Amino acid sequence: MLKIVKPEVVGHFDLVRLMSLPDEDKCELTGKLLRDVDIQQDWPDVWALIVQNVEFIVGYGGLVEFNSAAIRKGWETAYPKPEIVELILQKGGKFCLSDDSHGVKQVGLNYQKVLKYLISIDDKLKYIHFWDLDSEGKKFINKRTIDDLAKDEFWKQYES
Repeated sequence: MLKIVKPEVVGHFDLVRLMSLPDEDKCELTGKLLRDVDIQQDWPDVWALIVQNVEFIVGYGGLVEFNSAAIRKGWETAYPKPEIVELILQKGGKFCLSDDSHGVKQVGLNYQKVLKYLISIDDKLKYIHFWDLDSEGKKFINKRTIDDLAKDEFWKQYES
């Protein structure tokens, strides 16, 4: 799909790991719970494919989403998980935000938790990118610093 479509935003990068939430699911190779598998160490062939895909996305200029739906589905963080975020950053990748809403009630859902996730990796992650239009109506990738994003009025809706 990446090679044929070259999507502007790559979403659900590690969605397959969502299937590993139940405690009874174990990796047959390692005996570990699937959620505890270290892909890089335990599944080096899979990690090599992840690296290949990340390099391809970075090469054509695609963005990778921080998807808040993962939190709604039981994860502590957005997709992708920290080790994949680190790889994407090492390869020069860019991220955008997504709530993956499937209805009005999910618009912006858990964004405040995603912001905390972004701030927690702020020493490596400097910007959130987004598609924008220039004065002539041509699209381009724009960016905001994490610090600037955190100061936006948008976040006041989450204050209790």
